[in-house]
Amino acid sequence: SNAQDVRRQLEFAGVDFIEGFASFPDSGGTESIFVTKSDDHSAIQTVNTKNVMVATGSKPFRPGGIPFDGTRVFDSDSINQINYLPKSMAITGS
Repeated sequence: SNAQDVRRQLEFAGVDFIEGFASFPDSGGTESIFVTKSDDHSAIQTVNTKNVMVATGSKPFRPGGIPFDGTRVFDSDSINQINYLPKSMAITGS
């Protein structure tokens, strides 16, 4: 999947990956974040860092009535699985 590819690339680049729920202690450009492993906010871990990348995670929206078949109609995950370069392509949504 897209998420697995991104995670693998980040790990290869030496990026520390911390999965959990994060919050900033204030809105003043701090160099630390609070991270918890669950949504009940127990066991808060403070992470000091210069750079933070927030990846919220998402899944493609597949409205009913559209035949996502992996041949002619793709979503943002399945498009990465094609092994050819299309002559033309239309991209909708955001």
